[in-house]
Amino acid sequence: MHSTPSIDTHVHIRSGTTDAALIHAQMMEAGVSCIRSAGSRDGTDLSLGSMSIIPTGRALCAHHDAHGKLFGTGVTMQAEIEDAIQRNISGGAQTVKAFACGIVNLSRGNCDLQEGLSQEQLQWVMRAANAHDVPVMIHANGDAIATVIDAARKAPSSVPVSIEHGFFMEEDWLRRMHDTGIAWTPTVAALERGARNDTQRRNANAIIVQHLQMIAAASRIGVQVTMGTDAVLPNAHYATCVQKERQYLCDAGVSEEALYSGALAVMGRFKDMYIDE
Repeated sequence: MHSTPSIDTHVHIRSGTTDAALIHAQMMEAGVSCIRSAGSRDGTDLSLGSMSIIPTGRALCAHHDAHGKLFGTGVTMQAEIEDAIQRNISGGAQTVKAFACGIVNLSRGNCDLQEGLSQEQLQWVMRAANAHDVPVMIHANGDAIATVIDAARKAPSSVPVSIEHGFFMEEDWLRRMHDTGIAWTPTVAALERGARNDTQRRNANAIIVQHLQMIAAASRIGVQVTMGTDAVLPNAHYATCVQKERQYLCDAGVSEEALYSGALAVMGRFKDMYIDE
């Protein structure tokens, strides 16, 4: 039994989903009071925004980012970025999502850093989000984490900024994240679920060991950590996803109270719409 409410700050809504009641039922089964969408292919989450689903709409990604374009809109110029954010917010988005790199390649055990938005483009994202007073979540792994931190330092913002996934994290980056006020959603179990063969499972396990060490370091340093499953909803196994992610974070030394506090922080001005404290 969990005395502190669970908030899942990184999920995806399956394209074409219209059954919000099913998602709510699966959330209740998992003990989750609120979820934050990390983008949906066709903006489905915008039509499902409710008192427990924080919508994001289509994410922003580089035109050459194949994975990012599964969830978002390819952008290059500042005007494109501002227009894409304006369209999402006009449709009801309460978070801006952007990709700073590609996904973790479990067959190679590394990440494609060539597919994300540049530091300058990320600065445009942060400035535009700040103008609308809307939080920012950025998909970043490896060296892309440093790119996000540098962008945040060059485009100071009053809205929350969080790094999503953050695989191949380094302790120095965590200190800089703390100093810059950037939160972290580590999505540990998602990497484990993504492994499809023995090589991928070995690589995933090795990456997770290092990931948990960095999560423990983040807790010591004071970086705000949130729980994000990266599950695609509806999902009959959602409760298992939540249980697994919660356990990983607990094992790394992050308390449920700290996870809850981190989740409230990344909601920014919208938290009072979803949380009755």
